Amino acid sequence: MKNYLQTQKLLLYRLLLIIAAYSICRLLFYIFNTNYFHVDTLELLVAFIAGLRFDISAILYTNFIFILLHLVPGGWKYNKQIQKITFWLFIIVNSAFLLLNFIDIEYYSFVNKRSTWDLFYFVQTSSDIWNLIPVFIIDYWHIILLWGLTVFGLIKLYPGKKHEYKKTELTIKTATYQTVISIAIFGIMIIGARGGLQLRPINTLTAVKYLKPNKIALVTNSTFTLINSYSPDRIEEVNYFPQEQLSDIYTPKQMYHPMQLPVKKNVIILILESFSAEYSLLLSGNNFGYTPFLDSLSQRSCYYTRAYSNCKKSMEALPAIISGIPALFENPYITSQYNSNIINSLPIVLEKYNYKTFFFHGGINGTMGFDNFSKAAGVDNYIGKNEYIGKKTDFDGSWGVYDEPYLQYVANYLDTVSSPFFAGIFTLSSHHPYKIPSEYSGKFPKGNIPILESIGYADYALQQFFNRISKSDWYKNTLFVLTADHTAQSYTPEFANMHGNYRIPLVFFDPSNENMIGVKHHVVQQTDIFPSVVSYLNLKDTILCYGSSVFNRNSGWAVNYLNNVYQLITDSLLIQFDGEKLIGVYDLLNDKLLRKNLVEQYKDQEFTELQLLKAIIQDYRYRMINNKLHVD
Repeated sequence: MKNYLQTQKLLLYRLLLIIAAYSICRLLFYIFNTNYFHVDTLELLVAFIAGLRFDISAILYTNFIFILLHLVPGGWKYNKQIQKITFWLFIIVNSAFLLLNFIDIEYYSFVNKRSTWDLFYFVQTSSDIWNLIPVFIIDYWHIILLWGLTVFGLIKLYPGKKHEYKKTELTIKTATYQTVISIAIFGIMIIGARGGLQLRPINTLTAVKYLKPNKIALVTNSTFTLINSYSPDRIEEVNYFPQEQLSDIYTPKQMYHPMQLPVKKNVIILILESFSAEYSLLLSGNNFGYTPFLDSLSQRSCYYTRAYSNCKKSMEALPAIISGIPALFENPYITSQYNSNIINSLPIVLEKYNYKTFFFHGGINGTMGFDNFSKAAGVDNYIGKNEYIGKKTDFDGSWGVYDEPYLQYVANYLDTVSSPFFAGIFTLSSHHPYKIPSEYSGKFPKGNIPILESIGYADYALQQFFNRISKSDWYKNTLFVLTADHTAQSYTPEFANMHGNYRIPLVFFDPSNENMIGVKHHVVQQTDIFPSVVSYLNLKDTILCYGSSVFNRNSGWAVNYLNNVYQLITDSLLIQFDGEKLIGVYDLLNDKLLRKNLVEQYKDQEFTELQLLKAIIQDYRYRMINNKLHVD
């Protein structure tokens, strides 16, 4: 037993040694890249302390076999040959991953982010990379030298290299004891690998909890970002057009230089869970609606009958709405290998004008990565269920706080905030399992699909929210934007297709602006919200966004993606493209049910809509892969 305990003690010392090596890498990374990280002493200290969370996670993943060789019960592991194998496994594995971290000391200045799995695809597809390796070694000899010295330190300082174990026999009692200890240690290792006991394992985006998005490379490490970025659904660049021609067809870069002074209005964006346009009497054309308050508010606002989501998941909606990033590949941006990219967003723009920024969601903190993404998008204050002050019965037992008490809490909270402020609010009661408070049972129409009763409750909660805030001092000086994250279940033929499946409400309401009232019938999308607010407030800025202001225009388009099919919706056409060929063209004015595919009439034609869709895809993939989702 003494041998086993000694082995576990040595395991701890060996892991501490490699943790120290990662901290040295972080220090060198900072020293060589101080021009990119303007941090004060406190921020630097935070980076090193918080960085341990990511270092431990990466080390536990990459040293899994090494750790296992220490934990498995039995005296076999005390054999000198096994000890040598364990030693060299430690040196080889950790030297390889440390090399990646040392490479990033210089490579960061080229890409402004830690290496991800794309590095291997780059090596695989660049035929001349092997010829360039000698050049890299000559140019960056100091990095190789520093890495070599670190590896030498690992070899020299490896704990217990000459430790002699006494021969002992394994009894049932000692085997049981060792097994219990092994399981306990392994459980602790699992917690360390996932970064703690929180709802989801940490990912690269978790680093925004500690430093601003442009500084998170100081908190993470290259081993972690490599592991975290692996995905079989990697996207690749496409070249439909020469790069110099691309911007003539489409560019997401937009400059706003208004002649008027900025309008310091508060901004509240209400994202209504699963509010399909189909559920609205005003938008659907059905005989009955489930959102009477939203419909009545819309008629006192500027609202759009042809608004579309850029996604089908709640997790994808937030990047689209506040950062203008549509969901155009399989993985949600929040959990993808690209989630550490530098982005721009509405909160980042508003912060330049001294706005205080908030995001409210009644769900358990960590749900769908909203907390980390909102931080990455420049939101200073995330308010989730953890911060909620209320009754235990306000919790629905599944997702979080019921909409009515949570929205009242938000109203009270905003009363304590000085203007101007930005607040994103995401409701949740109309999410599966569609629970509503028991006291409202039977109050709202159930319809013929399960979600509709909860839609009625969520609409009622929204009404109570507006009744409450209409008495607040800041109410009349606020621009409200109301939309949905995505659509949900459908029960009518017009909405049960690839057109209706994306139709959502979009409402701009300003209580103090009587001129912003009316209905618009041209195509708009979620990614239009970010630039629309910038335009409405007369903010001077240059942004990068896959949408445009809805104001002062009479036409538009919306883009979305599902099951490897890209779709572009314009005022008259819906086209579908699989990345290589056109597979669908529909006349939306005369064929709302999408029954007649006109693809043969458009086959082999480079018509305007197809060119636009190809240009969006090409630009989007290039920027996503190369960390160009922001204005340089």
